Amino acid sequence: MKRHYAIIGLGSFGIAMLERLAEVADQIVIIDKQKAIIEKYKDLATKAYIVDAVDHLALERLIPEGLDVAIVDMGDNIEAAILAVNLLKKQGVREIIARTNSEARAEILSIVGATRVINPSEEAAGKLVPVLVSSTLLSFIPVSASLVLAEVKVPAQYQGRSIMEADLRRRYNLNVVAIRNEGDDDYSYFQPDRQLQSADVLLCAGSLPDINAFAGGGLSRGGGKVGDFFNTLFRGVGRAKQKPGSRPVLLSDEIAIAAAAPGTVSPAGKKGKTRKSE
Repeated sequence: MKRHYAIIGLGSFGIAMLERLAEVADQIVIIDKQKAIIEKYKDLATKAYIVDAVDHLALERLIPEGLDVAIVDMGDNIEAAILAVNLLKKQGVREIIARTNSEARAEILSIVGATRVINPSEEAAGKLVPVLVSSTLLSFIPVSASLVLAEVKVPAQYQGRSIMEADLRRRYNLNVVAIRNEGDDDYSYFQPDRQLQSADVLLCAGSLPDINAFAGGGLSRGGGKVGDFFNTLFRGVGRAKQKPGSRPVLLSDEIAIAAAAPGTVSPAGKKGKTRKSE
């Protein structure tokens, strides 16, 4: 199932997240109050809107239904960040990631609804995106360009099997280091005949494409969008290009953008409602 993403505010972290998400996702909405920023990055998104996040009426209309992940990067504008995060929470967005540069602000954003608050950096974006695009990959630590330690929830096809039957070393060239329950923090050793359960989290060691093949749920080893993304994480990926066959997001009468007037959403140069994307 495709996941839907929204990036509200294209600060340095928001841009870094957009560039990386564009490599592996094709349902991305971007929102920023600066037309120049939207113009620059519109081709990486499915929809692009110009609106001030402080205008909660306009922002509320732009948040798509069924949004899976929202990323909020308002720079130093903590008021706009608080309003955006709170609105996203009220609309039932499951994962809200907010950027901040202080512990005090991080606490405030968590209180109003952020599920994750991080300090901005390109490296942070590179580590966060793979977790967002996989339903089983919880976290990972790159040890080198060819070795990763990753926390992976047991995929459905291996639930009920023993670790020996799963045979991850042969199937994926992965070593299971330890195991824990999703509700616990502590890992423990395991017996080969231990049955894997849906709430189990495996600490695995292996290469980037092999981790992806296991966590991606059926993607061929080293292949597919997520596989390509993993393989390029540590090779200095440049600006993501527009996806082949995708429709450019143009700031014109053909594509709706949010007008500057409070509480309204209209195409550029026109008044009225936005045109729905085809």
